[in-house]
Amino acid sequence: MTFVIESGFCQFVNFATRGCNLLDIVLANDPLIISSVEATPPLGNSDHNTVKFVLNVELNCANHDSMDTAAEEYNWYKADFNGMSNYLNAVDWHGVLYNNPSGLSFWGSIVDTLWSAVSMFVPLRNVSHRLTKHNRYLRSIRCLIAKKRRLWRRWKCCPANGNAYQMYCDCAKLCSSSVKNFVTVVESGIVDSDNLGTFYHYVNKRLKHSSTISAVKDKSGILVVTDGDKANVFNQYFSSVRVIDNGILPSCSSSCSTVLDSIVFTSTNVCRAISKLKSKLSSGLDGLPPLLFKKLKHCLAEPLSLVFTQLFSVSQVPDDWKCATVLPVLKKGAASDTSNYRPISLTFVASKVMERIISHQIFHYLLVNNMLYPEEHGFSG
Repeated sequence: MTFVIESGFCQFVNFATRGCNLLDIVLANDPLIISSVEATPPLGNSDHNTVKFVLNVELNCANHDSMDTAAEEYNWYKADFNGMSNYLNAVDWHGVLYNNPSGLSFWGSIVDTLWSAVSMFVPLRNVSHRLTKHNRYLRSIRCLIAKKRRLWRRWKCCPANGNAYQMYCDCAKLCSSSVKNFVTVVESGIVDSDNLGTFYHYVNKRLKHSSTISAVKDKSGILVVTDGDKANVFNQYFSSVRVIDNGILPSCSSSCSTVLDSIVFTSTNVCRAISKLKSKLSSGLDGLPPLLFKKLKHCLAEPLSLVFTQLFSVSQVPDDWKCATVLPVLKKGAASDTSNYRPISLTFVASKVMERIISHQIFHYLLVNNMLYPEEHGFSG
């Protein structure tokens, strides 16, 4: 109580929340930030009312415009991949390589050709940035929830009316059982589908929600709320905990007569590496998702093998491949502490494919020449 008074907090709940007792508090140090505080129906069969209030937050013009306007993005799931395949198969990649002997220029031509195909065969869709609440339950369950809310209001207007209270209790029990049955059916369908991706997607949605990063604290302990300031705070923390390569190569006591002096890129191993990608829409800075590469792997295997060979022969990669979109993902603990986040880097799909081929051939060389120690069994999994 002393802390609340000394900090200048205001209590906004001035009505009973359970019977005749006031058991809930809503505190704020600004009397204008919270408005329209009212009691709402209890959760389930509880006799403890919930509290609903409106939080007044002033948005800047940039965020307000982005929420009210709809942006366009590619609808990859509605793309005509057959048309894109025919378009790409008609390209003379060896002729393109002849006109672009440099690996960097050849890669630029491949990207331009891909985006030409995307613009012709991938439709656009309007995506609103306004936060909308998706209906989670069936219409019949939503009607029960609305009915429960109406009966609760009728009973609160006349608490002595035992008939109104009994109707509310019956409706609350029916609503609770309907929700449980609906969840049981949904979860049984997920189990019967035997799809591990669907299972984890459902579990992750129940454990957390996907939204913007909340306010975080900088080194001085001050909360930052704007996107630019939060990005700078995360950048400083992730940079401070990174491990810098010292350039010292570990010694290897195993003697081997053969030397791995080159990496071979073929259409076959490129196609095999693309097949191991996940069919997701998360992409690097180029905006080309893994789903596109998987659907067009037979068309892209040849040009990618050519450009990988060109780049590897001169020990060079495009500058864009050295950049990534870093997403902070909360592990556990307070969301305002940057040390509770781990970075996820979204890189170019083409660079992932090239890295996978190089890694596979290096591992095969070490395995064939018996250069992996038993303690390194994790690399052979």
